[in-house]
Amino acid sequence: MTKLQRISDLQHEFSFLNPSENFDSYFTLFLQSDLGKIYTAIPWEGLVGIFNIKESIKGTKNYFSPRGKLALMFLKHYACCSDKRLIEQLNANIDYQFFCDIHLGHRRLRNYKIVSQIRCELSLKLDLSKREKLLFKKGENPKNRIVSIAKDYLRPIVRGKEIKKVEFGAKVNKLQIDGINFIQKISFDNFNEGTQFKNTIYKAQGLTKTKVRIVGADAIYATNKNRVFATSNKIQTDFKPKG
Repeated sequence: MTKLQRISDLQHEFSFLNPSENFDSYFTLFLQSDLGKIYTAIPWEGLVGIFNIKESIKGTKNYFSPRGKLALMFLKHYACCSDKRLIEQLNANIDYQFFCDIHLGHRRLRNYKIVSQIRCELSLKLDLSKREKLLFKKGENPKNRIVSIAKDYLRPIVRGKEIKKVEFGAKVNKLQIDGINFIQKISFDNFNEGTQFKNTIYKAQGLTKTKVRIVGADAIYATNKNRVFATSNKIQTDFKPKG
């Protein structure tokens, strides 16, 4: 491993400004970082095609390439900072520059409003009206819709209750053994507890190292499939008899 040195202790000169100096070494280190892993996972060419971003032929050449514009928006979310702070960090962070396909060298970006300008440019290319027509005219339900920006993992769960028709939060399927509760499944997405009957039995047997002989459960678990499973495994239940 190379010994770390302080810049003040170095006797020879080296340049941070030469884009070709040790480029492969710096870029390889960038790809090994968390941000580099995100960089390699993003389908840049596909996104550029979807947004139909092209280099401007006329006028002054843009600082950011089509890929760089998209990358700057990703970086904005990754850094969790204001537009001004993002530009300040971009000026000083070579990994950020690799991510945004730009080399500043001795130059510095001063106009932090460029972030907002690019954001507006990309927003104009989103055909939201087409998506809205698809949702409202055809009655299609959007999947994984966000109801909270701060907690984007929350999902609306329709309960059908008079007081609370829609609830938000984690849904849990749990089992109780000798007064102690254990969580068998937890999810922010809605699911049918009745489908977890078999897994709950296996969970209980795994915890107690004992074969389950008797089970008490709500009516939602009393499906034909669960009845057959309980009977074939000689498990006594409190399901209401059919017929």
